[in-house]
Amino acid sequence: MESTQNFQSGFERAYRELKAEGRTTEQDDRAVKAMLSGPFTSRSGERVYPMRRLHRRTRRYYTMKTGAAWNISIDWESIIQWIKDNWMEILKLMLTLLFLFAI
Repeated sequence: MESTQNFQSGFERAYRELKAEGRTTEQDDRAVKAMLSGPFTSRSGERVYPMRRLHRRTRRYYTMKTGAAWNISIDWESIIQWIKDNWMEILKLMLTLLFLFAI
């Protein structure tokens, strides 16, 4: 399985491309910045790594939407395009995580 660092690099690239295309908002910028700033401590004192959690949720969402497993032989170009095409859903996943841990 690919690492969270690889996912983060792909995610950042997709986000930069979306931003260059003018498809993001100021709120998106704040959410992405919060995701990339982790780890942080939750109210219960637990250390939380938001990008790791987004990685897992995005993989599950990808499998649900495509029916294909997100595995080690991943084609990052197609995943980056998929992230861009599904940006609003990915953003919802990010915001859910951010609100869940009250950043």
